[in-house]
This record gives sequence, structure tokens and C-alpha cells, in this order.
Amino acid sequence: MSEKKNDSWLSSALRGAVVLCGIAVLVSIAARLLLEVWWIVMIVLAVGLGLWLLVRFIRRNDL
Repeated sequence: MSEKKNDSWLSSALRGAVVLCGIAVLVSIAARLLLEVWWIVMIVLAVGLGLWLLVRFIRRNDL
């Protein structure tokens, strides 16, 4: 009985460690990709902000 409890605890700890390592790898890959394409993200955000401000200006002035 105690061996089953010990195995259960060990397997859940191992599963938790594997999940944490997987999350760390995914975050690392995402950060690396973001650092490579940050300028594209900034351009998209700037264009989106510009369009949003233009639409807001047009609606506010009833043009």
C-alpha cells in the first residue's frame, strides 16, 4: 500500500516537473519570436491606433 502511495506521489511530482519544463520552453520560444518580430508588432499597433483615431475623429465631427 505504501509503495502505491509513493509511486503516485513520485509520478505526480514528475508530471508537474515535465509540465513546468514544457511551459518554460514555450515561454522561451515565444519570447525569442517576439524579439525577432517586435518591429512588425509595433508597425501593426501604430497602424491600428492611427485607424482607430481616424475613425473616432470622423465620427466625432460627422464627416
